[in-house]
Amino acid sequence: MAAITLNSLPDEVLQSILLGSAKKRKDLTSVRLVSGRFHNIVNPEYWRTIVLQPAYSQEFSTWLQRQFCDRWVHSYRILVLLIAHLPQLEHISCFMSDRHDQRLLLDLFDQCRPARLLQLGIARPAGSSDRTPLMRLSKVSLRNSSSLAGLVQQTPVMQFPLVDLQVSSCPTGLFRLAKIQPRLESLELKDIAFMENTVRLVLVAFPCLKHLTYGALRSYESNTDVEIVNVDPAGQAIRELGKNLTHINFHVYCDGEAGDFALVGSLGPLCSLTGLKTLVTMPGALLRENSYRTLGDMLPTSIEMLTLATSDDGLSGCGQTDVEAGLPNLLTQSRRFPHLAGVRLGWIPTSDWQGHHWDVEGWDRGIATGDSWVWLARTAARKRIVRQLAARDMQLCFDDPSAAWDDGEHEDQVVFKSLSQVS
Repeated sequence: MAAITLNSLPDEVLQSILLGSAKKRKDLTSVRLVSGRFHNIVNPEYWRTIVLQPAYSQEFSTWLQRQFCDRWVHSYRILVLLIAHLPQLEHISCFMSDRHDQRLLLDLFDQCRPARLLQLGIARPAGSSDRTPLMRLSKVSLRNSSSLAGLVQQTPVMQFPLVDLQVSSCPTGLFRLAKIQPRLESLELKDIAFMENTVRLVLVAFPCLKHLTYGALRSYESNTDVEIVNVDPAGQAIRELGKNLTHINFHVYCDGEAGDFALVGSLGPLCSLTGLKTLVTMPGALLRENSYRTLGDMLPTSIEMLTLATSDDGLSGCGQTDVEAGLPNLLTQSRRFPHLAGVRLGWIPTSDWQGHHWDVEGWDRGIATGDSWVWLARTAARKRIVRQLAARDMQLCFDDPSAAWDDGEHEDQVVFKSLSQVS
């Protein structure tokens, strides 16, 4: 029997091997240089297809040409030109530095939205064309270093049909249109000014939302001794309109140096959210200090992962004592919470962490290496659960929002692993 070599394998099998050998997209550079066959197999995935002369509609071509009429060619005009020549583009992650840059990129969304709506069968706007870029775009991440003031009445990125949207430093006025995005499933808002009605506006604007990350900033604005941060309206909105939610990450960060803050209200009880699987929030936002309610009273039976974490603003530390007292009891309620597999605490408990108080049959516990947080996980699947608890979506979102959004290497690694069927 003849020996099996790489050259004897069919292209479909060889593609899986070659893609599986790469941890990230740039690793394919050397693979493409091995032979003409390797180049042909790897090249489509390496470039995700670049067409230098796309046959777009006359309207879009005219609009694109107008962006280059004068001598000054700004970097964002080059960006728009590059996007126009990437018809297979699925994800845009962009840092915008001034209002003109924002306007140009948002104009691109506005130009392409009618054709995308037509393609998806959502609507057939008058005069729409099916020949524009962004026909495969599903995720947008916009990091703003300046305010979006002035763009409140024009919201192309909010109205463009996406599945996943990440936005920072945007005004709440962007969400005042009812059901502006019926297709969106995942929304991450960071560095947004805290307002009590924002969560309600978001859930009305995006009725199919499943994954909500809300990281708000609260500045000291009043002349009173204590600034009140009331999370009750957010909790009421989630209970009324968040039936589709499977993941919630809710945090309010306060400028503690400017004045004193007091956290009032609660997100819970969340027992009515029967599809909720993962929850990340401040202990005080879920369990009020000295409350007669327990953690079990605040959570749905569908919960699988729970993170209760704090920041250094002094506000989110409220409720830590009650959490430490009641968490071991929650872990013993396996019949009531059969899916609960892991809990992450964003601080080292002040109570005896090694004492019998934390001993629960069927559960392991430990301190994350190099970090100041602890984990509690089901013994049977401890390693997998601890990895999930360490993931970005199980952390509070008050860190630099651009740090995680700009790093695409992890996503590439997941793509290659899937394509090569490597477990």
